[in-house]
Amino acid sequence: MTLNQEQSDEQADLQPTATHYALKKTLGAGAMGEIWLAQDTGLRRQVAYKRMHAHIATQKQALSRFLREMQITAQLDHPHIVPVYECELNPDGSLAYAMKLVRGRTLKDVLLEKRALLEKGQPITEDYTLQRLLEHFLSVCEAIHFAHSKGVIHRDLKPVNLMIGEFGEVYVMDWGIARRIGGFEAYENTGPDTLSADTDVDETRVGQILGTPRYMSPQQAAGKNKELDGRSDQFALGLILFEVLTLRPAFQASNAVELIKKVLKVELQPFVAFKGEKQIPRELKAIALKALSKRPEDRYESTAALAKDIRRWQQGQAVSASPDNAWQRVTRWMGQHRQATLAAAMAVLAGVMFSVGSAVYRQQAELARERVYTAFVNEVLGQASSQAQRIDSHFLKMQGLLDMMAASALEYLEQGAPSLEPIYPQSPFNAPNQINSALYGGKISLDWPTSGFSPHKQLSDMNGKLSRLLPLRHVLRDVLLRSHTDQPEKLTQTQIQELIGGKGTPIMWAHASLEEGVIYMFPGIGFNTPGYDARTRPWYKNTVGTHGARWGSPYFDPLSGALLPCTRALYDHNQRFMGVAGIDLRFQYVIDHLLTLKRDDFKASYLLNDKGEIIIRSADAQSAQTDKALDLTKGFETPAYPDQKLQAAIKAKQSGGWFEQKGQLLLYSRLNTLGWYFVAEIAEGN
Repeated sequence: MTLNQEQSDEQADLQPTATHYALKKTLGAGAMGEIWLAQDTGLRRQVAYKRMHAHIATQKQALSRFLREMQITAQLDHPHIVPVYECELNPDGSLAYAMKLVRGRTLKDVLLEKRALLEKGQPITEDYTLQRLLEHFLSVCEAIHFAHSKGVIHRDLKPVNLMIGEFGEVYVMDWGIARRIGGFEAYENTGPDTLSADTDVDETRVGQILGTPRYMSPQQAAGKNKELDGRSDQFALGLILFEVLTLRPAFQASNAVELIKKVLKVELQPFVAFKGEKQIPRELKAIALKALSKRPEDRYESTAALAKDIRRWQQGQAVSASPDNAWQRVTRWMGQHRQATLAAAMAVLAGVMFSVGSAVYRQQAELARERVYTAFVNEVLGQASSQAQRIDSHFLKMQGLLDMMAASALEYLEQGAPSLEPIYPQSPFNAPNQINSALYGGKISLDWPTSGFSPHKQLSDMNGKLSRLLPLRHVLRDVLLRSHTDQPEKLTQTQIQELIGGKGTPIMWAHASLEEGVIYMFPGIGFNTPGYDARTRPWYKNTVGTHGARWGSPYFDPLSGALLPCTRALYDHNQRFMGVAGIDLRFQYVIDHLLTLKRDDFKASYLLNDKGEIIIRSADAQSAQTDKALDLTKGFETPAYPDQKLQAAIKAKQSGGWFEQKGQLLLYSRLNTLGWYFVAEIAEGN
């Protein structure tokens, strides 16, 4: 059943009366009215009293909108929607209504408080845990699903409109621009929009584009008000869930116009955990991204379905937004049915014991061998699957660092002021306070990057754009440190020198290469490679025209050996190509920390691309350290892995499995982040 559709936008049924509310102080204001703390002189209770702004009280459209807000809120009788007590028509013709006074904080306040605690390194209390925040979010979903079932969409969902009371109660506030699904109010402006660069992106606005710019769906931002339904609210809920998980708004831009462009294209900020937080669970990330699909038909069918997926994750079940692969289904089932798993194991053991007791010696030996072999296969399969997940998480973290670096580079290039900091070209590289580093084969600077110029380019040719990019040096250094630790601020200067210059971080180089022919790279180091031009390198050429992080083929660097590049094209707000941001992952780190399984029967492991070609193998450990003399123009060999069954599995994009292969066990598992495969070879036992 929907709301009463015979609501009038006139006040014919209301009669001016003397108010019995004594106004105490203002609590806040919005686009249509202001909210007061008031005393009900009759019932002697405090209420929230919302009345229209005086300057719009005589406007018919404003009166109609305010009346509709009162009527909709009053008819939505739900525990998580603030109840309306009474409406009034003032003698001057303006409207007002009294509602329950909710004492507490907005969700925005809670998220800011949690962020402040993390920034200070202080412990998180129960009020700020992910589980508590998700419970608040689910309460909001219940209220919005109820409203949708009554045929109403909110259109202005955002953290500041979600109240959390003193005892944990949750209320969805401010239904000022809500309306019936499929309806269209006469007072809604269908003329040209007045959005400008200085529009406040966090404030509710009216016009052809209604709502809060930072929390709109693409359809809402496009002014398609007649087409909006519950899936538009669901998109806003996805933005709120994004903010709960990352403690950052999903859309950020320098002004309202640029922000709306990002909303229309659904260009989200990097989906990474805030510093000090654990990695975001893949299921929750998938849930949020499904709600944030650009096309409404790709989102959840309802807000209830969105909430159901979150509850499934809370209960340790698979979610529809990110179905488990075969191995994940098995391990999840075993975790949820420990008694059944134990009983099954005991039953199998009992059966084996019975068979051993009743079979001949040869049959006994065969059964025992099969049992041991099955246990062996299950053990290594679980270990390989866990290792693949670890690799996947690591590469996802590296992509997040690259996204952060690319966003900073674009901000400096487009909006940064020219810096007066010094520029240190590659030859001679005379930056101060250099340290000796055997890892980099000479002296490096941890304070100043190298500015490398392509042939026929001079410092004077690049000084303007490069001077705006100079502050990026702090971000480049932070990227290297964060590839090793999530808390680089706790490292001393001596520890940083020993880490980068000695032991080495997972990322060997961080750099930004501009289309004009300059590479800005960290750590700073001198080099004199005749004819070197970053724009001719495969990692640069293969990135031009692409979007998002791109993992390239490995290559040999004369200074640092074998590297695995990850790059991202840089585009300005007009989508003009500006250059490439990149990081280079050390082969040696990948081999030592990600590829090797700690087993006596471990033989070798590989990373294969989606074509079944070998990108890295554990056997490359020695060559990755010593072979630094290759021509930079030559490619890195990526032969196909020599097993037809595995090639067929990769072609079919199977999630994982195992084969027996010439006296060894071949295990494989798909890396969802890259679409690559982790492959391990294990010697079979006796």
